[in-house]
Amino acid sequence: MNYVVVIAALALATLLALTRPRTALKMCVFLIPWTALMAEVGVQVTAFLAFWIPLALVTLVTIKAPSVRLGLFGWILIVWATTITIVHVLRMPEVEVAAGQMRSGTLRTLSQIFMFLVFLSPALVIPKLVKSIEDLSRIGEIFVTSVVIVCILGLFQLAVFHLFAVDLFPIGSVTHWLGHEDMQRIRNVESAIREFDSDKVFQITSLGGEPKHFGCSLVLAILMVQGAMICNRHGRYRSRKLFFVWLLLLVGIVLTLSTTAYLLFAMGNVVLFFSRKIFPISYSESSASFRFIPTMTTVSLLLLAAITWTNGPPATGDIGTLDVIYERTFARFEGERVGFFGKAKYGHEEFDTAIIDMLLDNPTYVLTGVGLGHAHLYAVPYQGWDTLVAYVAYRGYLRWISEVGLVGLLLLFLWYGKHFSFGIKLAKHLPLVQRDHLTRVLLASWLVMFVYLASAQDTVRITLLISLGMIISLERMVPANFR
Repeated sequence: MNYVVVIAALALATLLALTRPRTALKMCVFLIPWTALMAEVGVQVTAFLAFWIPLALVTLVTIKAPSVRLGLFGWILIVWATTITIVHVLRMPEVEVAAGQMRSGTLRTLSQIFMFLVFLSPALVIPKLVKSIEDLSRIGEIFVTSVVIVCILGLFQLAVFHLFAVDLFPIGSVTHWLGHEDMQRIRNVESAIREFDSDKVFQITSLGGEPKHFGCSLVLAILMVQGAMICNRHGRYRSRKLFFVWLLLLVGIVLTLSTTAYLLFAMGNVVLFFSRKIFPISYSESSASFRFIPTMTTVSLLLLAAITWTNGPPATGDIGTLDVIYERTFARFEGERVGFFGKAKYGHEEFDTAIIDMLLDNPTYVLTGVGLGHAHLYAVPYQGWDTLVAYVAYRGYLRWISEVGLVGLLLLFLWYGKHFSFGIKLAKHLPLVQRDHLTRVLLASWLVMFVYLASAQDTVRITLLISLGMIISLERMVPANFR
């Protein structure tokens, strides 16, 4: 049934891309945070990918827009990543990985190269579909709206669980419903419930995937909302509405109980605080907001952290809100990850540790990487667990280094930096209303980049590359002689 659903989704997406490509783009952006809507056909196909791949192919083939330049660094990055991956196929370790041949060997190599090109395709597709700077700002609004809807479903999920002890959206339920048995054996359908003695603490997941995946979407959205608060001089958004959305997303972040989400939210506010001089905001009201909003958020987070630390580890038989927060933050860094949530057999911390050990033992790989999707094959001797599963580094910078090396990471920074600096230069020459729109886009992209370097979740990676495509499209919106 999973193949039928994927084929039907691809057919619908192709029809939409052929008839209304700009609507199809909005649909793709809307689907980014809905990571639980996924089918397994040897590789994982999310709802976003099912709609994006036809849109990308149709747009590149049929829409004759003015030429879009990927740029020298973009092309070098593609050639470098593809070459390194193919070279390593010839020396790839022979490892039997759970869930079939698509998780190891040549087929995985081909699929990873294809997916790499798919994830870079927004750089060519989005410039063909957007017409104005206001369109770019609306794309961000669609993403935030989608995350808010997923968050509301999560709150409903939590209420139903407490009233009827039923989880409406258990993790993996969609994949299981579509009938993929191999995936079911590896990742059981389960609710995100943390247990302590007789108490159970429920993590909301909604249809946003695992708590850390859902948490990343919430963090991206709340940072975008904070950016809208800052760049709202001309009243495009009502302040009360923005604050309500911000508060709703904050509640969602807390209820995911995701350590990743907590840390990324704190980091995003620190980055925002020190980014004031980069962005072209000269008027006093927004300039003050640029510092006030992240400052108050950071101070509140530090105060909560201090209270939680003072409260200390939970006492047996007595669990409260602060106890839960303590175990999801401080206890994660105290030696072995035990606490009252139990010790994980393996998780993203262990994945990153194995990859780091592999890189330290092979300095050449730090420079060149081991190819797209190959890191888990080379890291097998450094694993602390027996099950051979396919995985990638959890942190964005580590994933790039392990797959395409420092060379690839540098190319990414040069590619992004070139187009980002052009956007900053352009914003300084625009009227104030358009400057507001563009600054929101640039600020969101800037924050997404930092979040991505700390967490390479697919939601964050997709959002980063969508934002890069938005920035590249700016070159079509100004006179050719503007430089």
